[in-house]
Amino acid sequence: MAVHSLGYVRLASPHVAQWRSFAADVLGLKAVDGPEADAAHFRIDQHPPRLVVRPAAEPALEAVGL
Repeated sequence: MAVHSLGYVRLASPHVAQWRSFAADVLGLKAVDGPEADAAHFRIDQHPPRLVVRPAAEPALEAVGL
């Protein structure tokens, strides 16, 4: 089965504030409110957030949906 599109990416990072700036200013994503108040949620279309970055002591890739 071939991958046709990216569904979502969930990251953990000690640098959520920098992700907010990078995702909006460089990637062109729109910051939106989400169910996790301390996490950063970003949308690119009408679907739920495609990128979620939550605070954590160490950076990690938590989930990828294809």
